[in-house]
Amino acid sequence: MKQVASIRTELNDSAIAEEFIEGREFLVGVLGNSPPRALPPIEVDFGGLPEGVPKVLDSKAKWEERSVEYKGTKTVVATLPDELRARLQKVAVDAYRAVRVRDYGRVDLRLTDTGEIYVLEANASCYLERGSEFAMAAVAGGLDYPRLIERIVNLAMERYNGKRS
Repeated sequence: MKQVASIRTELNDSAIAEEFIEGREFLVGVLGNSPPRALPPIEVDFGGLPEGVPKVLDSKAKWEERSVEYKGTKTVVATLPDELRARLQKVAVDAYRAVRVRDYGRVDLRLTDTGEIYVLEANASCYLERGSEFAMAAVAGGLDYPRLIERIVNLAMERYNGKRS
């Protein structure tokens, strides 16, 4: 609470504190509107982080190439049993629908040791660069990068023109 109060004071803005969920982290891309389809899950591998460094995919881990966090994390297509993959994808699609994401998005999840799945974030405008996790998942699902971008554009155009996709 001290940190939240400090952020509020320093930035003169709202702040929120969230409980840390220990477990494996997955990024699940979702594509489409009616119906949306989950792409293969991408797992965040925190195995290269030194002891004591939080296992969080924060801005340092994503963008600061010289940081310990960036060097200690990588994303890979998840190798999962079919049942677990299906559960992660269902939760991702449910979250995507719940917050009314359209065309494409990514849902970030944590899986605890007891098998509980927590939604960390539903990102309605996730990074689409060729090397992004979303593009990686699309390729793993059989959709190359040019076709992925074309599919997203077509989904938006269909929606704009009042057609169902």
